[in-house]
Amino acid sequence: MSIEIKVPDLPESVADGLLLEWHKQSGDNVKRDENLVDIETDKVVLEIPAPDSGVITDIVKQNGEVVTSGEVIAVMDTADAGAITQTKASAKPAPEAERKTVLFDWNATGVEYPADQCIHQAFEAQVAKTPDATALSFEGESLTYAELNAQANALAHV
Repeated sequence: MSIEIKVPDLPESVADGLLLEWHKQSGDNVKRDENLVDIETDKVVLEIPAPDSGVITDIVKQNGEVVTSGEVIAVMDTADAGAITQTKASAKPAPEAERKTVLFDWNATGVEYPADQCIHQAFEAQVAKTPDATALSFEGESLTYAELNAQANALAHV
């Protein structure tokens, strides 16, 4: 269900207020009575609580805007909060075999390396062994071990 979040009735003789700061953004989950936004008037700073638990779907008025009593400043959906809670409640842990595969088998990255070499020496050995092999790729560009080593050496001797 969609709920409009409105500026409450402002104190007597106060025509408007300044929307100071949103504490939540569009798409954020909120709990009932959680402070969403602060509105400053010439007499007081008002904290606007969430009327129910849900998700902020639209922020209509931004920080620094002037607002008046009854004006819609945001919209929230309470149906999403129930769906999120229901999804979390219905989620089941992975079977033990799958858990073991993901946590231990796929994560078995331990490798023996020569204890008498520093990392730069091990890299130099890899450059000597496979200078034309691709050492790294990023966003469509790649460097061979020889190219990367040349750049690393140039940077090291600046």
